[in-house]
Amino acid sequence: MSNTPKALTPLNLEETSVNTTCITAYVRNMGSVDITITKAYVDKQLHSLTQTVHITPNSLGTVYITGTYEKEATYTVKLVYNKATQCLLT
Repeated sequence: MSNTPKALTPLNLEETSVNTTCITAYVRNMGSVDITITKAYVDKQLHSLTQTVHITPNSLGTVYITGTYEKEATYTVKLVYNKATQCLLT
């Protein structure tokens, strides 16, 4: 995954890691309001978050997306926050 979201968003992807059961994404809220990440899609499939993620302005949040993954594979992740806004991370 690259560190540049594909859409205008207050989220900045700072780092990721992948193991066989979880994608971990470290995202920074670059906006001026709190963000609540409620859903995650991996390659257009809805996946489970281990918890809803709340990120205050200028803070770093950790998003854990559970599933079955390959460590060396490439995934496209879409995060849904504040009910409907989407952020695409590839």
